[in-house]
Amino acid sequence: MSKEEIILKLMQLALKIESETDKCVFINYSGHVDSMEVRIAESKKNYNNWLYDSRIYFDECNFLEKFNKLCESLKRYL
Repeated sequence: MSKEEIILKLMQLALKIESETDKCVFINYSGHVDSMEVRIAESKKNYNNWLYDSRIYFDECNFLEKFNKLCESLKRYL
């Protein structure tokens, strides 16, 4: 799976959580350090109350394993 496919999958999951729940999702890609951060807040109203926070670095040798764990964690919010 390419980095582009991983980013797309994470963005799709974030959008699905935003669309189907009252949770608020923040997702940031930082190209200069080749990483992506995903945060989930309690709601759009309580966006400072974090329920989940994770970051993956694409240059780590085990980033696919971390990506799979991240996806499983995000799916629990649906």
